[in-house]
Amino acid sequence: MHVKRMHGVLLVLPALILALALFVTRCGGGGGGGAATTESAPAAQAVDSNDPETPSDTSDAVKIFAGEPDAPVLENGAPVTAQSVTACPPPAGASANNTINSYYKPSNAFDGKMNTWWVGDTAVTHWDLYYSFPTARDVQSVSAVFYGAGYVPGIVTLRVSSNGCAWSKPIAMRGTVKPAAVVGQSVQYIWIEMSGAPATGYPLIRDIDWVEPQDNAGASGGPGANEAWYFPSNAFDGDPSTWWAGQVGAGAWDIYYMFDAPRNVQMVAAALFNVNYRPASMTLYISLDGQAWTSLGEMEPGASPRQFVGQAVQYVRIQMAGNPPSNFPLIKDVTFDIPDGASSGDSVSAYYKPANAFDGDLNTWWAGALGQTDWDVFYKFAAPTYVGSVNLVYYAATHTPGTTALFVSGDGDTWTDAGAFPPGPNPVLPVNRIVTYVRIHMSGTPATGFPLIKDAALKPDVCQPQCVSDLQCDDGDPMTVDTCGREQVCQATCSHTACTPACTSDADCNGGDGNVMVCANAGTCQAACEISACTPACVSDADCGDADATTTDTCTNAGACSASCSNTRAVATITSGLSHSCALYAAGGVRCWGRNVRGGLGDGTFVDSGAPVNVSGIDDAVKMAVGNDHACVVLSNGSIRCWGFNDHGQLGDGTTTTSGAPLAVPGITDAVDVAAGAYFTCALHAGGTVSCWGDNADGCLGRGSFSDYETTPAAMPGLAGVTALRAGYYFTCALMNGGSVKCWGRNDFGQLGNGNTTNSATPVTVAGVAGAQDLSSDSYHVCAIMADATLKCWGWNQDGQLGLGYFGGIIPTATAVPGLANVLGVECGYRHVCARLSGGGVKCWGNNEFGRLGTGDENPSATPRDVPGVSQVAQLSGRGSFNCVYEADKDLKCWGYNGEGQLGMGTIGGYSTRAVDVIGY
Repeated sequence: MHVKRMHGVLLVLPALILALALFVTRCGGGGGGGAATTESAPAAQAVDSNDPETPSDTSDAVKIFAGEPDAPVLENGAPVTAQSVTACPPPAGASANNTINSYYKPSNAFDGKMNTWWVGDTAVTHWDLYYSFPTARDVQSVSAVFYGAGYVPGIVTLRVSSNGCAWSKPIAMRGTVKPAAVVGQSVQYIWIEMSGAPATGYPLIRDIDWVEPQDNAGASGGPGANEAWYFPSNAFDGDPSTWWAGQVGAGAWDIYYMFDAPRNVQMVAAALFNVNYRPASMTLYISLDGQAWTSLGEMEPGASPRQFVGQAVQYVRIQMAGNPPSNFPLIKDVTFDIPDGASSGDSVSAYYKPANAFDGDLNTWWAGALGQTDWDVFYKFAAPTYVGSVNLVYYAATHTPGTTALFVSGDGDTWTDAGAFPPGPNPVLPVNRIVTYVRIHMSGTPATGFPLIKDAALKPDVCQPQCVSDLQCDDGDPMTVDTCGREQVCQATCSHTACTPACTSDADCNGGDGNVMVCANAGTCQAACEISACTPACVSDADCGDADATTTDTCTNAGACSASCSNTRAVATITSGLSHSCALYAAGGVRCWGRNVRGGLGDGTFVDSGAPVNVSGIDDAVKMAVGNDHACVVLSNGSIRCWGFNDHGQLGDGTTTTSGAPLAVPGITDAVDVAAGAYFTCALHAGGTVSCWGDNADGCLGRGSFSDYETTPAAMPGLAGVTALRAGYYFTCALMNGGSVKCWGRNDFGQLGNGNTTNSATPVTVAGVAGAQDLSSDSYHVCAIMADATLKCWGWNQDGQLGLGYFGGIIPTATAVPGLANVLGVECGYRHVCARLSGGGVKCWGNNEFGRLGTGDENPSATPRDVPGVSQVAQLSGRGSFNCVYEADKDLKCWGYNGEGQLGMGTIGGYSTRAVDVIGY
C-alpha cells in the first residue's frame, strides 16, 4: 500500500509530469484494451449531421446515370394502385416495430444538400431505409448518395408505394457512389433495401436525392426557344448513359439538340429503354439555323427508332406524341452516323464491320458520301463462310448507282471478280463459293446523289457443302488432323488423318544443353518440345518470408511468370503508455519506441530508443495494450504475453521480477482483448468475463477488496456480458452488451461516473450512458462514443479535458461534449483528449503543455481544436503527454513530449507542437 501512495506523490513532480504520455482510444493503456482497438462504426441512424465536405455541385446527382438501371418500377406493367394501409401487413424490415409511423423522416432528407447522414449497423449485412413524403408526388428518379465507394453495399434496390402497403417490384440502383433508379410515377413511400457488406463493413449514406419530372424535362418549350436546347454532355456518344424521361401522362414531348457546327449526318437513332416506352409517334426534324425546320417524317417503329438524314445539319428535334404503355417516354441516348462508311481504296484496314451486317434484317444501313462517283463497301466474316448468293437491298431505286460489282477473297489480298449485280433496288448475284472477305464496288451517281444500302443478305440457295472450314470437321480426337477438302466447291467434305506428334511427355524433350525443356500441348497433334517459359520469383506467399514479423509477405501474381515478392508493413493498431508507444502490425509482429529503463520496449534491453525496435518473439499478436512501463499482447491462440516493469505483479507470471522480454501469463487460453493500467492488467475472455492481476490498492482488480497486489490472474466475480475493456491509471471501465458502461477502482475525481468520488472495488454503473459504442480512459477522466457518433465525458476537468468550454471542477456523471459530432475514435491522455472524426481528421482539447494537442502552440483549450498536418487517420493513440496517429496506408506520426524518444523521430529529448513522422516504422 505504501508503494502505491509513493507513486501518487511522484505523479505531481515536474520531472515525471514531463514523461506522462497520452492514453489510447480504448482508454487506460494500450491497444485493444488499454489503447487502440478497432473502433466500430455507429450502429444507429445518425441524422442531421454537418457534411465535412460540402459538394461543389449536387445538381446532377440523378440526372446523368453512371450505368443502365433495370426496368422502371411498375406492378404488373402499371403503376401501383392505392389500397387501405390498415388492410395489409406492414413491410418486412421496415423499422424496429414494423410500423409505417417509424419510417425514416429526417427533416432535411431529399433536399440535395448532402447533410442528412444515415449509418447502417455493422452487426448485420442487410439494411432497410424507408421514407414517406407528406403527400403523393410524381417522381422521375431516386438516388442514394453514399459517402464513398467503400460504403456502398453489394446490392442496392429500390421499391416504391403509393400507400405503404402495396410495394412495387425491386429495381436495382446502379452507380459507383450515387446509385440511382428511374421511377417515373406517382409515389408517397420509398424503400431502399441494401445487402452485402461494403468494404468498410457498413453503409454510410449522406443523403437521398430525387428528381421531380418537369414539363418536357430537358426539352425546350418550342422550336424557336433556342436557349432551351437539351445539352447533356454525353448525348450522341452511343454509350446509352444520357437518359431522358418525359413528364408522366403529358401526351406530347420534344427533345432538341444543337451540334457545335453544321455536320454531315447519315441518320439519327433514339435508343429507348424498351418498346413499352415508345410514344405512338416519333417525328424527326432538322435545321441549319434553329428557325427553319424540315420534317424528315416518322421514325422507324420499335425500341430503336431511327430516320435517314443524308445531309448537313446543326439542329435536331425529335417530336413525340401519344402516351406509351408506360405512360411516359424514356430514352437512354440519341446517336447519329457520319457518312464515311466507304474505304479510300482496297485497304483491308478500312473494312466496314457492323456487327449485324449480312444478316438480312435490313437494319444495318450504309450511305455513300455526297459528291463522289465511286464507292466501296468492304466486309470480313469472322470465319470462312459459304456464300450461295448475295441479295443487295438498296433503300430505293433513286439510291441505286449505275453499276454494282461484287469481289470476294480468302485472304484480303487476292481478289476474285464474282460478277455484276443486275439492275434494280433489290438485286441478287449467285456466288457459290467459300469466302472470308467481300467487296461491293459501286460507280455512277444515283438520282439522289449518293447510294444508300439498307443491308445485304446471304442466300444459300444453290448448294450446301458438308463443310466450309477445318473447324467444322473437328471429330473430338486430339490425335487426328481434321481438314475440309475441296473448299471452293459445293461438294467440300471432311477428312480425318492420324498424326505423329513430336513428343508425348517432357521426358521426350531432354536436349542435354542445360535448358529446361517441356512437351507443350502433350497429347495432341500440335505437341512440340519447348524451352520452359520462365522461372518465377515465387509460387506462393511461403516463398516470400523475410523473417520480419512486422511485414506481410505476399507473392504477387502467383502462378505467372511475372510473380514477385512484396514485403509490406501495415499497422493494425497503435497503443501508447506513459512514455512509450507500440505498433501492432497486420502480420502479427510488434515494434515499440520510447522509454525502456524498465523493459517496456520488449527488445531484451533496458535502453531508451527514439526509433521503433522489434519486440522479441512476437509474430502472431492480434490485440495489444500498453501500461505505464509494461505492455501485453493477445496471441492468435488466445494466450497472453507481457513484458516490462513488474513491481506489482502486472506481468501476471506469479513474480514481481521485471522482464525486458515477453513472458507467458499462465492460465489464460481464451483471451480476446487485454487492457493495461498503470501497474495492473485485465483480460477480456471469449465468454464476456474478465480476469485481472497486479496492483489492487484502489480496488483496480475488481475482486471486492482493497489489497496490495496480486501476481496471477483471477476472475472478477459477478461481471459478465463485457464487450470491451479500457483501463485508466488506477481504475478500469467495461463496455457492456447493450451499450452501458461499468467502472471500478479509484474514484477521487469522479472517474467512475456514478455520481460520487468514493473508490469502489466492485463494478458500478456509469450514469447517463446508454448505447455507447466505444470508450477511453486515462488517469482521472473517461470519454465514451455514443450511438449517434457524439461524445460524453466525465471525471476531472482541471484543464478543460472534458471539452465543456470551461476549466476546472469535477463532473462525476457523463456529460455531452457540445458541438462535436461524427466521432469514430477517442483517446484520453494525461489531462487532455483527442478524437478521430469520420472525415479522417483529429481534434484535441485540454492541457497543451509540450504541444500535446498538436495545434502548433502550447495554448490550452476547453473546446476541441483541429490538429493540422494529419489526414485519413485510421488509428489514434496516446496516454501521457504525447499522441500518435496512423494515416491509412501512409504514415505513422506523433506529437508532444519527447523526453524518452516517445515521438519515434529518431532523437531523444525536447518536444514538438506539430505532428512529426515516426522513422522506420
